[in-house]
Amino acid sequence: MGVEIELKFRIPAEHVAAVRRALTTATAKQMRLAARYFDTAAQDLARAHLALRLRREGRLWVQTLKAEGATPLQRLEHNVPLLGAPPASVAVALHDGTPAGELLRQVLRKAADRACMSATPRRSIA
Repeated sequence: MGVEIELKFRIPAEHVAAVRRALTTATAKQMRLAARYFDTAAQDLARAHLALRLRREGRLWVQTLKAEGATPLQRLEHNVPLLGAPPASVAVALHDGTPAGELLRQVLRKAADRACMSATPRRSIA
């Protein structure tokens, strides 16, 4: 698994064209992306700072799991290229054996335990 260092910039609207011109080089490529993000109904992944997505990159679909890294500028990221037609949902097991995958399993276990507890009928003891 690689470690991604992500930088985000806020660019005033009047400077966007200049930034685009500066980034346009002979080797630069533009790619149209389409992404679907997944979470539990209670948004457990977002609260745990995890992102699980399917993204179309050209003709290929990639399933990606991102988690916080050791510093605020680092993220754990695990990408799995998927062959064939666009998947209908994510496959959590694809991230097993990775640090981010272990965090994902922990969050999903807690969410499932919480769901089981709230679905269990309670009896009053008199």
